[in-house]
Amino acid sequence: SVGLAPIVKRELFERIAVVARSGITVLLVEQDVAMTFAMSNRNYVLSHGRLVNEGTSQELLQDEDLRKSYLGL
Repeated sequence: SVGLAPIVKRELFERIAVVARSGITVLLVEQDVAMTFAMSNRNYVLSHGRLVNEGTSQELLQDEDLRKSYLGL
């Protein structure tokens, strides 16, 4: 969603959320951690094409090393 106007980005995420709530699995690759964590059930963190962590938004936010290294928090 980098480069999209904020209103377009919001609309896109709202439509993705509608699809997800309908029971369809959505695989979303996105750099906006806050927005992604707000709508996801499960998250996977990749670095250089490799899986480095996975879990719920809450689980990942509690991992201090992950927050500093990958999430910029």
